[in-house]
Order: sequence, then structure tokens, then C-alpha cells
Amino acid sequence: MKKQQKYSIVMDMRNNYSVVLRGTSIAVYRSENHGQAGLEDCQDWLAKQPEE
Repeated sequence: MKKQQKYSIVMDMRNNYSVVLRGTSIAVYRSENHGQAGLEDCQDWLAKQPEE
């Protein structure tokens, strides 16, 4: 739950996905994949982050 409060997954106009910090919109991870593969890549990255 805390990850949802801290991070967001966003998509740009070119269908690229990034994980950003909520409130600051600073990208902490950018997927090199596009579309569904990029979304899954970001979700995997978030799943590997430790709970705080």
C-alpha cells in the first residue's frame, strides 16, 4: 500500500512507461520497452522495491 502512495506508473505520448515519485513527478525508473511490455516492466520493477 505504501508503494501506491509513493510511486505512480505513467505513460507518455509515445507509449513509453516510467515510474515516478508522486508529488514531484521525478522519474525513478524508465522502461526501455514500449506498450504492454513497458507497463509490465515497470510493474516488475515496483514489485522488487522494498516496503518502507
